[in-house]
Amino acid sequence: MSILGVISGNLRKRKITIRFPGEVPHPDTYRGAVVIDEAKCVCCGMCHYACVSEAIVVTAFGDRFVWDYNIGRCTFCGKCVEICPSRALSQTSDSPPPYAEPAEVTGSHAILYPPCAECGRPALPITDTVLLKAFKEIGEDIASWSKLCLRCRRRRYSKGLAAGLKSTLGRDMKKPE
Repeated sequence: MSILGVISGNLRKRKITIRFPGEVPHPDTYRGAVVIDEAKCVCCGMCHYACVSEAIVVTAFGDRFVWDYNIGRCTFCGKCVEICPSRALSQTSDSPPPYAEPAEVTGSHAILYPPCAECGRPALPITDTVLLKAFKEIGEDIASWSKLCLRCRRRRYSKGLAAGLKSTLGRDMKKPE
């Protein structure tokens, strides 16, 4: 049989392929694109370090944290979701959208740092999820400490340390000149 005979025989047959009535079903363990919940993000950048394909790039500025995600580079491995300490990252159960250029499917999120409770400067956000990982109980002192910027935390720690030394030594501590 010649190739022309095979082609003409196939053209005379009816179609055998049956199309799905909508979207292709995904298995329960399917991992799609990574999404971020800005309210839970603590701006640590661990997702960037875990991403082997460099699909996640983070940049810290003075008053904000920028999280860039390039779905065209992502391998959908889920390492960034596993390592996120505040559970701010998750993966969708949908297929990524089709694209012609990788730049068409990039996403950028700017997360503003909350103001410090004492001085008003930008402070790194610390969520209750992260505090519960670090401490067994979240007391009033830990909750107020978590709302301070790094400078005010150091100042509060220094005051506490000086008060402890003062009570231990039983005398006033003089400031060095």
